[in-house]
Amino acid sequence: MSSKFSIPNKLTSLLRSTGNRNLELFRNIVYSFFIKLGIAVIGLALVPLNLTLLSQTNYGVWLTVSSLTTWFYFFDIGLANGLRNKFTQSVTQEDYLSARIYLSTTYAIISLLVLIVLLVFYSFRTVIDWNQLFNTNIKATTIDTLVQLTVLMLALKLVLSVITTTLIAYHKIRISNFIELLSSLGILFATYFAIQFAPVDIVLVGIINTAIPVLVLLIASVILFASTLKAFKPSLKMVDFNLSGQLFNKGIQFFILQLAGMFILVVNQLLIARLFDPAEVTVYTIVSKYFSIPLLGFAIVIVPFWTSFSEAFHKQELLWIQKSVKNLMYTWLMVSIGLCLMVFIFPMVLNIWIKTPIVYDYKLTIYFAIFVMLSNFGNLFNQFNNALDKLRIQLYCALFMILFHIPLSIYLCRHYLMGIEGIMLSACICLLPGTILSAIQYHLIVQNKAKGVWLK
Repeated sequence: MSSKFSIPNKLTSLLRSTGNRNLELFRNIVYSFFIKLGIAVIGLALVPLNLTLLSQTNYGVWLTVSSLTTWFYFFDIGLANGLRNKFTQSVTQEDYLSARIYLSTTYAIISLLVLIVLLVFYSFRTVIDWNQLFNTNIKATTIDTLVQLTVLMLALKLVLSVITTTLIAYHKIRISNFIELLSSLGILFATYFAIQFAPVDIVLVGIINTAIPVLVLLIASVILFASTLKAFKPSLKMVDFNLSGQLFNKGIQFFILQLAGMFILVVNQLLIARLFDPAEVTVYTIVSKYFSIPLLGFAIVIVPFWTSFSEAFHKQELLWIQKSVKNLMYTWLMVSIGLCLMVFIFPMVLNIWIKTPIVYDYKLTIYFAIFVMLSNFGNLFNQFNNALDKLRIQLYCALFMILFHIPLSIYLCRHYLMGIEGIMLSACICLLPGTILSAIQYHLIVQNKAKGVWLK
C-alpha cells in the first residue's frame, strides 16, 4: 500500500502545516491516545473479571441497570456544553470573574436539577417492579438496592463531572482524560481485590463500578480548585441564576444531540433485555466493547479539531480546513479497513479474551462494524458543523433516530425473526441519513453555497 495513505504520514503532514494550532492538536491527540488506550484496555480486562464474579445473566442485569440509569447524565439539559462555550469565551477575554460566575452557576443549577430528579425517583421507585422491567428474577430487595445505589452514585457523578467540562474548556483535556483513567484503574483494582478476598454479589459490583468514579472526581475537584483552577473556584456567592438563559441557549441543542448519541447504545441494552434475555445483553456488550476501540481511537483524533475548526473558519483559513478534513478522511479510510479485519479475527480474539464460551451471530459483528464506520464518518464532519454552531440538520436527524429506532428494531426482530443483530441493523439504518447530510452540510459551507437550513 502506498505510504501516502498511512495514518502516521497523514497526521504528520497535518501537524506541520500551521505552527501553534497544529502543535496543540498534536499534544492533545498524543496524550489522549495513550490515556484512552489505557482506559480501553482496562475496559476489556474488566469483562472477564466481572464474568468471574457474576453469572452471564446477572452480569447482563447489571449492564442493563447501569445503562438505564446512564440517562441521569442528560439531566444537565445541555448545561455542560453551554458552560464550555461561555467559559472558554470568558477565559479568552481574560475575564476570569465571569468565568467563575458561569462555573458557580452551572454547579448550582445542575445540583438543583439532580435534587429534583432524586426526589421524584425516591417517591415513585416503590411502584416499579424492577424484575419485570429488566426481565429477570433476582431477589426484589437486591435489585431495588442495586438500582437505588446506582441512581444515587450517578447523580453525584453528574454534579462532580462539571470539573471535566471545565478542564476541556480551559484546554486541559489531558487532565480530564487522566481523571477518567484513574477511575478505570480504581475499578480494575477493586474488582480484582473483590475476586480474591470478598464475598461477591451484584450489589458489590454496582458499588465498585459507581462509587469509585465519584470518589476520584471528588478528590480531583478538591485538588484542582486549589491549584490549576484556583482562579475559578466555585462559590455560592458567585451564583447568578440570571445567567441560566445564556447557559441553556446552545446547550439545549447540544443536549438533544447528546441524547441521540447515547440513545441507540443505551436503549439497545434495554431492548435486548425485554425482547430476548438479559444474558443476551452480555453478548451485545462484549461485541460493543470490542468495536468501541476504533470508535474511541478515531474520536481521539477528531475531537481536538472542534476548537481549531472554529478558529480557522473565523480567520477564513478555509484551505487549512479543507486540507485537514482531507487528511482526516484518509484516517477514516484506514480505520474502516481495520474494522473489516476486526470482523474477520473476532472469533480468535474472543477465544483469547473471554474464557467463557459465548454464542453469537456473525452478522452482529458485521452490523457493529458498519455502525462504527458510519459513526466515524458523520462525527468527522460534525466536528466542523458543531464548531460553527450549525446544528439544525443534526437535530432533525437526531429526532429521526430517536423516533424510529425502537419501532424499527422491534419490527426487524419480530417480523423477520432476527436476533439481537436486528437491533444493530436498525441502528445502522437510522444513523445513515445523519451521516450523509453532515458531509453535505460541510461541503456546502466551505464552498460558500450553504443557504437556509444548511446555515442554521
